[in-house]
Amino acid sequence: MALFSHESLEVIDIASDRGYKLFLKAHVLSHVNWVRLRIPVEELMDADEVFCTANAVAVASVDSITYQGKRS
Repeated sequence: MALFSHESLEVIDIASDRGYKLFLKAHVLSHVNWVRLRIPVEELMDADEVFCTANAVAVASVDSITYQGKRS
């Protein structure tokens, strides 16, 4: 079970309002209808932007992703 910070929930709400496709590692939240999904590495490598949210860091950007020697 994941715990969501206030900042994480704000990011979820803003991104969803703007039509972004969201992948959350959590079960269905009370006010947001998202489910746990596995994200294929190929989809991450093709993404225009990737970021993470956590309790200690409100929003952390992802500079790059490296998989099987290929960096994006």
